[in-house]
Amino acid sequence: MKALLTFALLLLFCLSVNAQTSLTVATNRVGEIVPSKISGKHAVTIPAGDSVVLLSYSSKVQAWYAQYNDITGEIADSLINQSPAYTAFKNTFIARDHKTEMISKYGPLNGASIANGIVKIGMTKVMVEDAYGKPDNINRIWSGGAMQEQWVYERLPNGKPGYFTFVNGKLINRKD
Repeated sequence: MKALLTFALLLLFCLSVNAQTSLTVATNRVGEIVPSKISGKHAVTIPAGDSVVLLSYSSKVQAWYAQYNDITGEIADSLINQSPAYTAFKNTFIARDHKTEMISKYGPLNGASIANGIVKIGMTKVMVEDAYGKPDNINRIWSGGAMQEQWVYERLPNGKPGYFTFVNGKLINRKD
């Protein structure tokens, strides 16, 4: 047991040490970096092909907080050359923002589950939609004096189809 705990702590340490905190990328066209107003600096033109260091991404405004030479500020996402490393780095911020939003909306237990694509019996239709998006099909039937709604997903994140049945807006059955 002690060996397993030691291994888990070592693995966690390695993962946190290797977590990428910035990414240097090239721009694909001429653009600007706009520093914060309190810095007193003005927007600076970035030539196409120059390198910038991406620090964090805002899903809401679709812009990066980045560094170019001695300027730190905001640049448009569309200014960046896309690569697999860029996409992976951006996705970490999108997932973080989504998780933060879901926790704010549903609390720590349900919010974290929904952000990770986990739905549970008793969740609402909105919660399932936040976890998986809009269903591909909705079937409605009367059963036992109540309207049942079955949401059909042709492909969930796990690659398999999913079927979710709701009564009065609450999930009562799932097959995924």
